[in-house]
Amino acid sequence: MPYAETNHTAVLLPLLPGDGYTARLLMIGPEGSHRITLDTSDPGNPPVWQPTAVRDWPGEPPLRKHGGAVLLPTGEVFLAGGIDSTEDTGLPDAAAVLEGETYQPGIDWDSGGYGASESWTTTARATVPRNYHSVALLLPNGLVLTAGSNLDGSEGGDDVKEYRIETFSPPYDGDPRRPEILQAPSPLGYGETFQILTADAARIQRVALMRCGSVTHAWDGDQRYVGLEFANPADGVLEAVAPPTGGVAPPGPYLLWIVDDGDRPCTLAPFLLLG
Repeated sequence: MPYAETNHTAVLLPLLPGDGYTARLLMIGPEGSHRITLDTSDPGNPPVWQPTAVRDWPGEPPLRKHGGAVLLPTGEVFLAGGIDSTEDTGLPDAAAVLEGETYQPGIDWDSGGYGASESWTTTARATVPRNYHSVALLLPNGLVLTAGSNLDGSEGGDDVKEYRIETFSPPYDGDPRRPEILQAPSPLGYGETFQILTADAARIQRVALMRCGSVTHAWDGDQRYVGLEFANPADGVLEAVAPPTGGVAPPGPYLLWIVDDGDRPCTLAPFLLLG
């Protein structure tokens, strides 16, 4: 698949222990939405880009130039903002994509790997266009912050900057049944077994570390979802195993998430330092 532009976004899909932490990428580019599995174990079957499932859109899905892709604690990807323009020059705010999209990458949580059906869902409209130099970041409460932008993609100083901030609320926001983490460690070493205290331990189905993001030019190269192996050895206690190496999870700050059997992440993810 040719890729000759730098104003489209891509994201590393969740890395899961049941999948051998195999790297998979989603890209929203000039030729639509594609994904690739970076598995080189079979030299006769090298990785290739494949179209994703059809996006949930009434017509031709938008390009989202300079849009953002945010990993959610549920393992989904939220797409925010961007400009739907095929012109080589110019990024008019009039062509802004205000609706968001949520991508379910086909994770079978029962088996801990991929293999389920992908799906796309269009979400509610934002108020503010997000163009060149915009930001979309996951917050510790599970909401997504969207901010910034240059008006009509213009270069310049304060007179072309967008100062309004919005948040996207995923379906789990406001659900009173979301679990709560009472205590968790920091710092954390590679391969270390550690405890998470939560009154909701018996109904937790997933534990994950999510690396804190840093966005520039429609790319968030830092964000990463790393699933963890875990057990429930006693009432109110989870025992999880930290990622094995820095190749799976580079050292640095992460948010610790637990997700229950209703696909509800914890109300507030604590920060911890890995490494």
